Amino acid sequence: MVRKTKLSINWVIRFVPYDVWRQIFYLISEPSGDATRDAGLLDVLRTSHVCSSWRNVTDNAPELWTNVVLEYAYGGRNGGFPNVEFLSFILSKSGDLPLTMEVAAPKEPTFCGPEDVEALELFLQNMHRSRILKVDLDVLNAFDAYLEDFLVDSSVLRQMKPGLLLKKLEIHARYEPEIGIPILAGLWRPAPSVQTLAFCGPYPHEFIGSAHTYWMQEVKFPFQQITSLELTCPINHEGLYALLSALPSLQNATLNYVYDVDDEECQLATVPELHTLSLAGRSYTLSEDDPSMMEILGCISSPALTTLRLSFVGEWSPTSFQTFLENSTSQIKSLHFDITEANEDDRIDCLALLPTLRTLDLTSEVARTVEDAESYMVGEDFVDAMQEWDDSQNQFVLCPLLEKLTIDYDTLADTSTTAFADMIEDRWCRSGKGKQGKFELVIKRAGHLGDDPESHSEMIRLLLLKKAGLNLTVEPMTWLEKLIMRKLP
Repeated sequence: MVRKTKLSINWVIRFVPYDVWRQIFYLISEPSGDATRDAGLLDVLRTSHVCSSWRNVTDNAPELWTNVVLEYAYGGRNGGFPNVEFLSFILSKSGDLPLTMEVAAPKEPTFCGPEDVEALELFLQNMHRSRILKVDLDVLNAFDAYLEDFLVDSSVLRQMKPGLLLKKLEIHARYEPEIGIPILAGLWRPAPSVQTLAFCGPYPHEFIGSAHTYWMQEVKFPFQQITSLELTCPINHEGLYALLSALPSLQNATLNYVYDVDDEECQLATVPELHTLSLAGRSYTLSEDDPSMMEILGCISSPALTTLRLSFVGEWSPTSFQTFLENSTSQIKSLHFDITEANEDDRIDCLALLPTLRTLDLTSEVARTVEDAESYMVGEDFVDAMQEWDDSQNQFVLCPLLEKLTIDYDTLADTSTTAFADMIEDRWCRSGKGKQGKFELVIKRAGHLGDDPESHSEMIRLLLLKKAGLNLTVEPMTWLEKLIMRKLP
């Protein structure tokens, strides 16, 4: 008689290799975008309490404990921070690894005694270990107020160690930079690796102005090292001018929420090394004028610029764009055009000014969030303009050097014809079908083909061109595309 061995219910889990668990727990330690700041760390802590083998994994994997978050929370007497013992435990678990550190608060906290600031002082003592540091100025302002009100002389600030590992500093913008920013000064004396500076804060009262740059210069922040700037908080043109003028080595800049640009008073900021500029977010103004992110372009000179991303809620301004090109004398090679209030003629006019363009992205990210956005569709006028040929110059009138085009399939105004595919074929053939030249097409949102078979005409024609040799990428690879591919002769 054959003897049968009954496996335990958890036999698979019991034999998972240590390294596999370690990698799984690392994924757990990374919080998702919708999670709270410390969700990943708390999940690791919970995991360590499941069983002895899992605790052994977490105890010997310091990389699981490198996301250090100190967040003010409401509750108790005046609300407070996590206790110092818990923070000390997390820091010890992380070993000597570089940290991602954040101190945050929904509003400025109130410290009423030493027990309220113990964890914060420990955080400040260990900031030199941060690779990425995110700081809310409200917390530092509250700490300064505590020191002043209680006549406390904090040795933490006097003995702050330099951030030799620091690569990115992110500041949550507030009204009073003259208080919070000097508290951090010891961190960049020196900070030889810091290259990214970010200011965040999505609300109108969380803005930065020229005062932020002034106070950072006063405490010798190494602006000359910064190559990447990220602004996700409101900034006016005066603040932007002061900031850009202080960044001689800037190469990449993302600007959101630029407001109250005055063409007559706006000073020209020259950024000699800037090669990538992104305008994003929503335009707004404190006056009665119609807001436009485009106006800030007229205040920037970037002779080295090659990549421009225009993806924002607002208007197209041909005057500002023309002024920008005249000031910059740059050769833009890559463009993402996604302006909600720009129509098809605006798009064509823009491309006519960019004869050196090689990569064009017309995918709609911001435009999809706004009803009746004019820039949403790719219509007949645009297709005709892209197909127009200049016999005297032996090149296309629009974007003669274009090598790559990216669009969303559901932004084609009429997919019952093959007008778009015909234009693509013309461009591809005149480029030598990839032999003497090259041309690439990327189609996104291919899952939105529509229910009417006639709406598949463009896709079928493009797939036939792909079979003939066109460099075509379709995302995602839907079941309908697979079906069509199988039926191709």
